[in-house]
Amino acid sequence: MTRRARFALLAILVAVPYPAGSADQTSQARSPAFQLPENLRTFEVSAEIRIFLSEENALFLEVLRHDGDTAESVARRVLRDPARWEEIRAFNPETAAGPRKRYVVVPYEELQDAYKYLTMARLFPEDRLEGEFWVHPVGKGRIPVAAESLWHLALWLTGDGKNFQAVAEMNGIRDLGPVSGQVIKIHKSLLLPAFAAPLPTEVGDLRFGRDEQGDYGAYRLKKGEAIYSAVVVRFTGLLDADDVNQMASLVAKRSGIEDVRSLAVGYEVKIPREYILPELLPPGDPRRIEYELSRREVERYKNQVISRDLEGVTVILDAGHGGRDIGASHNGVWESDYVYDVLCRIKARLEKYTAAQVLTTIKDTQYGFRIFDSRQLPLNQSETILTTPPLRLASAVPNDVGVNLRWYLANSYLRSLKGKGVDSDKVVFASIHADSLHPSLRGTMIYVPGEQYREKTYGFRGAAYQARKEVREQAYVSFTRQQRQRSEGLSRDFATHLLKTLVKRGARIHPYQPIRDRIIRRTRPWVPAVLRCNQISVEILLEVCNINNPVDAHLLTDPVFRQNMADAFVDALLSYYS
Repeated sequence: MTRRARFALLAILVAVPYPAGSADQTSQARSPAFQLPENLRTFEVSAEIRIFLSEENALFLEVLRHDGDTAESVARRVLRDPARWEEIRAFNPETAAGPRKRYVVVPYEELQDAYKYLTMARLFPEDRLEGEFWVHPVGKGRIPVAAESLWHLALWLTGDGKNFQAVAEMNGIRDLGPVSGQVIKIHKSLLLPAFAAPLPTEVGDLRFGRDEQGDYGAYRLKKGEAIYSAVVVRFTGLLDADDVNQMASLVAKRSGIEDVRSLAVGYEVKIPREYILPELLPPGDPRRIEYELSRREVERYKNQVISRDLEGVTVILDAGHGGRDIGASHNGVWESDYVYDVLCRIKARLEKYTAAQVLTTIKDTQYGFRIFDSRQLPLNQSETILTTPPLRLASAVPNDVGVNLRWYLANSYLRSLKGKGVDSDKVVFASIHADSLHPSLRGTMIYVPGEQYREKTYGFRGAAYQARKEVREQAYVSFTRQQRQRSEGLSRDFATHLLKTLVKRGARIHPYQPIRDRIIRRTRPWVPAVLRCNQISVEILLEVCNINNPVDAHLLTDPVFRQNMADAFVDALLSYYS
């Protein structure tokens, strides 16, 4: 059955019968089929979801199916009533001989409310609830005006196409095929619940509104707060000093602020809505819906493995930078040697007090894994990545090769462990770093691999890579959606344990979203390569502090602080597997 025929049949079977009436009424209620290329009837919602408008003007959600997914498992994630799968199974046929279909098709009428709202928001971005009415400007959407019949608007927004008559009377319309420029209003008493509830104008400390410059979120400054940390960092997720300063300038201009250093308590600062983190937007906002749907899938995965005293657990440790690359350097402190000392302390405690096996990606060939109980550590370039053959980080090889060989080595360790019968859920990877953020910020942060940001195939060629056994074993990696979701879920679970043990050990925690699934630089989200390409399910990147802040920098030089970091990490492992 062709795609066109399949959608035509599906439209017939799921359509609500038209109301009785004259032939003229019926013909007007039905919007005519029209010929459009498929690419003009398919609308991307996200990398995973697209909307399809059939030639009969019926809407369908098409959900991408990854390796390991069945059509049923995908459909059940979006169906209003999972039991309805049997009714739509016929439109997602599986044939033993043919190729597996990439998308699972679900009629709009069968979707959960969140997906219905998301569909309408993507097709009709100017639709909105104003007071008692849903307002629909005809011709402002992404589909042809011919598809915007009163029948279909009633079906999509009220759940019953027969409500087109009430909508027509409500708007004083005789011609049931609206024309571009008309504004259709539907009273909320008719609307589906997803469209009848107004979006909150306040969420937490943010007030949302719109003015001549567009949509914004507004925040009133409290005593002692500055625009950099209290507004930009908190609500946009930016951390890099240059990024924060640039966004602060943009926010200041948007808010009519001439001098960000002299703002009164209670001053209302306006942040352009497009820069606000999706999780901080009002419930019902399409970006927040997408974020929450992704988080809901991820949060299904929690650790189920128990191991007394970490028996059978393997911990793979990495420390950032090394050799010629000393990492961040501020306030007389540099990253590489101090975070390597934290690695050595974790390794020592695990090996002395638990049954865990410890592997590392990196080793200082001058001092080995020696722990330094001093504030001033020796600056050397003796770190080596432990591939076969090893890579001296003091060599002329580009820094990114050293970064990528860490995940190649971690993946090779995992393959070897699995070959020996080790449960992959008993393998944990951690990369230890110190951050270089805006100097107003302090505290520890933990990064986990956000499932949305590792969808591609990753790998490298070139002499420096091909010379290593670990690369030749498997040069490229990619992940199914389920693998990505599972890894983020398990990693978040471990990160939550780690955050608790850090607090118990008295660590200063970053005040805003201390567990993050991506880094945002110049508004672009990404996951560090050592996590993004890593096949170990439980993986984190630990930023122990911000050395661009003088207090945090001084703290990192304290061996007691470094030991507390190590102890908290081991405590978290024991808690996670208890």
